[in-house]
Amino acid sequence: PSIPELVVERATDDDIALMEAYLAELNAASTWFEFKEAKYCLHLAIVRAAHNRFISFIFEQIVASRRRAEWGRANGHINPVASVREVAYRDNARIVDALKAGDTDTAREAIRSYLLNTLSATSSS
Repeated sequence: PSIPELVVERATDDDIALMEAYLAELNAASTWFEFKEAKYCLHLAIVRAAHNRFISFIFEQIVASRRRAEWGRANGHINPVASVREVAYRDNARIVDALKAGDTDTAREAIRSYLLNTLSATSSS
């Protein structure tokens, strides 16, 4: 199943509020540790808002693995956390705004774009 469709169909007001809270934490992050934790929590909140236990379980395992492997490290980024944070905030705000508006097409494209940008940035380091 497509996560944006499930989130739009099933998310509660509390789910959206949690996404927005983690988005604010991502925007306020001043260290790599804070940035990564806020990003992981935001993405978990989005997936959990689909209210699908299987998808949530799989994603929780992925995040747990990422936390173990790279907790608090910059992963070769030469940029300070602020410049990376600004781009991540903008891209993730687009996702959350689309989900909140019920716009699955924009949410799907925003997720795809974010993942491609992330892959591009991490594969060069």
